[in-house]
Amino acid sequence: MQALSSWRRSQRQHEKVAARQRTAAPLGSRTIRSGSETTVAVAACFRRQLPKLAVRYCCEAMSAWASLVVGSALILSVVIYHLVWSARQRRPRSPIPEDVAKWGIPVNDPDSAIGAGWFVEVDGCRVAELTQPRGQVDTPHWLSYVIVPLTDDPRLREQLLTLEFWHSGRAEFRSRRFGVLAAGVLVGGTPPCPDTHRIIARGFHVHLDPGRSLVERFVGLFKRRSHDA
Repeated sequence: MQALSSWRRSQRQHEKVAARQRTAAPLGSRTIRSGSETTVAVAACFRRQLPKLAVRYCCEAMSAWASLVVGSALILSVVIYHLVWSARQRRPRSPIPEDVAKWGIPVNDPDSAIGAGWFVEVDGCRVAELTQPRGQVDTPHWLSYVIVPLTDDPRLREQLLTLEFWHSGRAEFRSRRFGVLAAGVLVGGTPPCPDTHRIIARGFHVHLDPGRSLVERFVGLFKRRSHDA
């Protein structure tokens, strides 16, 4: 009996050792497999992330190149504009004609009050007309006109070329285009030119009556129909 029990204990011990060996071997192999699996997983992750990283770096590189190209283009355009502007400034300008520098630029607008000219009236009688308007270059509000006498009175014709006549307040200016008198006319302090008969003035303001508005016409028509009824 004792021998049998001893044999059983030894068998149990052998079984425990074998079990320990069996459990130790899978643990070691499992650890090795886990390490290889980690390496494979890292490699797979790198392969998956590589296209994204490549696209990202390519986009950043293209953005940097685009910024460089745009900046270079702007700098180049500024340099070219400066060179062109400098060349234009150095180019000699054509001289202004003497008559334009003295009397201004012609006003080619016959449909306006300024461009059509003015009749000069004294006591309701036309004694002259102002034609060929020109706008002053430096002072655009001042205009110059040629004095054309319409009167047969030699004394009055002489007075038309004096500054005293134009500053006396006797002259009235009626629009040749609209037939109304101008208000606020101010004649300059320079006498009429004896050669060109030009005089400088400003402030030719005219007030035109536009007539009744559409509402006023409608109201008037309604009142007239009501009165007829």
